[in-house]
Amino acid sequence: MKPEKIIPSQLFSKWKLTVQILNCISNNRDNTIPRIMKKTGSSYTAIKNIIEELIAHGIIGEQKISESKDRGRPPKTYIILKSFEINYPPRKYDLLLSYLISSLKSKNEVDLQQLLAEIGVQMAVEKAFELKNHNIKINSISDLAVVISKDLESENIPYDVTVHDNSLEIKIYSCVFKKISTEFSPIICLVHENYYAKLLEETLKLKSNIIHTSNLSKNDSECSFLITPVKPLT
Repeated sequence: MKPEKIIPSQLFSKWKLTVQILNCISNNRDNTIPRIMKKTGSSYTAIKNIIEELIAHGIIGEQKISESKDRGRPPKTYIILKSFEINYPPRKYDLLLSYLISSLKSKNEVDLQQLLAEIGVQMAVEKAFELKNHNIKINSISDLAVVISKDLESENIPYDVTVHDNSLEIKIYSCVFKKISTEFSPIICLVHENYYAKLLEETLKLKSNIIHTSNLSKNDSECSFLITPVKPLT
């Protein structure tokens, strides 16, 4: 089930627009409401309401630009506040997810744990589809370890992926979600856990047990996941 099937449609549409607005503001070229309207096709009122909410959360701020005699008053421009910028990796997943989870927690009609688990599942389904489209065959846990290693390496994430006799151990030494995982742990880890479990299921047709043996949010040196296949899918 996709996230938009769990979240009420109006709420999902708002969050989808929030992602688009933050992307526009982040590139420093489309950071005015008229430009955001052009990029997203959304109304002035819808964009302005979300911008005001993001400002209230301290996520974005208004950039002061002096008036010009030739052009008159320029449109307001917005910036991601420096205190919320993330240097690694460059995408601002942490900032956005913090905003979304805070909002989710205030919505009684949304099962937050189910939502995050389903996001992990959907990511795995899409990854398995990508592997199939590129004719990348996964015939063993070792093959899967290679795929996971390449993905982590492409994201510039320090890692160790080790294949044991009948298990796969994944250690991640720097997590984009570390700042918010302290507040929202262990639910934020449901994304990772369900991603790995579903990826094993989609590629090797195996059910698995996953143990989260260490956690960066608890001041451990890494996040460590031990994935052990238990039985084939029936």
